[in-house]
Amino acid sequence: YSRANAAFARRLNEGLQGHGKSTWFDQESIAGGTDFQEEIYSGIESCDNFLFILSAYSVESPYCNDELVYALKHHKRIIPVLYTAIDPLRPPEAIAKIQWIDFSQSQNFYISLGELIRTMDTDRDHVRDHTRWLRRAAEWDQANRSHDLLLRGNEYALADNWLQEAIRGDKFPAPLPLHREWIEASGRAIRLEREREQRQAATLRSLLT
Repeated sequence: YSRANAAFARRLNEGLQGHGKSTWFDQESIAGGTDFQEEIYSGIESCDNFLFILSAYSVESPYCNDELVYALKHHKRIIPVLYTAIDPLRPPEAIAKIQWIDFSQSQNFYISLGELIRTMDTDRDHVRDHTRWLRRAAEWDQANRSHDLLLRGNEYALADNWLQEAIRGDKFPAPLPLHREWIEASGRAIRLEREREQRQAATLRSLLT
């Protein structure tokens, strides 16, 4: 959101929290003495839904657009929230294609809030798992793709099932290449371990014979 719309952003945040939603909001979520931009990026990475407050100020803000680009890079579900009327030709291209939720009429705030919450709850399990598995995959990638950070057992089965369902159902947001690489690497490691155990068992049977 643009700083010019900070009061509305706070009201929206309080409305979401009042309906039991966990939010990341810079006015509440960034501690003093921390790297402001890195904290914002971390907040985007950890979120399931990315709300962009549309106004004449935010569409011109390089900071808002940078954060939008970062959210798109991480395949976050973008939910545009219209606060004030804007030129239809001016919103960022990625947002222009998405259905906006209209908060521009203040007397309809709670009606619009209900619509926003219903949108956030749509396909919630898929979106939540998209975030969950992406954070784990990013940790694996940042650790030079350590074997120790691959999935095992039931976790692998859950993640692979999520990936296959997302591909078959053309789910949005779509899995990233990093999702696929991490889950597939986990599957290969499990198969190699199983083959190694089978060879050891065959060798032991041969020795016993």
